[in-house]
Amino acid sequence: MTSPSKAQASDRLAPELVAKVRDAAVAGDARAAYELGMAYANGEGVDLDYVEASRWISQAADAGLVLGQRALAWLYSNGLGVEPDDSAAVRWYLAAAEQGDPRDQHFAATMYRYGRFGMKPDAERMLHWYTLSANQGFAPAQCELGQLLVKGKHVARDDKLAFQWLSLAVVNGSRTAPKLLRELSERMSEDDQHEAKKAMLMQAAAQDS
Repeated sequence: MTSPSKAQASDRLAPELVAKVRDAAVAGDARAAYELGMAYANGEGVDLDYVEASRWISQAADAGLVLGQRALAWLYSNGLGVEPDDSAAVRWYLAAAEQGDPRDQHFAATMYRYGRFGMKPDAERMLHWYTLSANQGFAPAQCELGQLLVKGKHVARDDKLAFQWLSLAVVNGSRTAPKLLRELSERMSEDDQHEAKKAMLMQAAAQDS
C-alpha cells in the first residue's frame, strides 16, 4: 500500500502552523491530531518521529477519522512508531473500509483475496468488498469483478455480467478494462452483448427514476 505520507501529500503541515494544530489536537480535534501525526511522519515542521506520529494518528483513528484509521493501519503493517502487528493493521484497514470509501473497500477486498497480513483468503468477503466498491463507481473494483466473472474464479462465470462491469470500468477510466472488454466481446455473441447493454441501460434508468 502507498505510504500515507505520500498518499496525503496535500495535508502536509507548514512549520508555522504546527503550534496551532498541536493546540487543536490536544483539545481533541481529530483532524488536527491526524495532521500533526502526519507532520511527524513526514518530518515537516517538526523532527521526523514515527512514535509521535503514531500517537497522534492513533488519537485521530480512535475518534473515527478515516484518514487516521488508514494511516494507522499502514504504520502497524510496517512497524513504524509501533510494533509490527498484522492483526491491528487488518482491524484498522477494515474500520476505514466500513466507513464507505471505495478505495478502502477495494483494499479490504484485496486483503481477503490474497490473504494479506496473515489472513486466510475468503472469497465471500472479497466479493462483498469488491461489490461495495464497484457500486460506488470505483474503476479498479469494477475491473476486478469483471475479470473474476470472465474467468469464473471465486464466482460462477457470467460473461454478460462481466461485460457490464468491464464496460463501467472503461467509462470510469480503467486502463486495464479496455483490453479485457475487447477480448470478452470477441467470444460473446452479438445477442449476448445486446442483452448485456440493455440490462445496463435498464439499471441506469431505474437509478435515475
